[in-house]
Amino acid sequence: MFRRRDARAQRRMGSLEEERVSADSIVRASKECFEQWRASAPLRQSLL
Repeated sequence: MFRRRDARAQRRMGSLEEERVSADSIVRASKECFEQWRASAPLRQSLL
């Protein structure tokens, strides 16, 4: 997975700004996902 992304990044070195923006959106999405997961922790524990 990471190897393929590195190859794609090397092919289009001119769009580093685009890479950074997409990375920021990925980080933001993963933070939101983590917040939802943490919010659902009491629910998961009650199901165990």
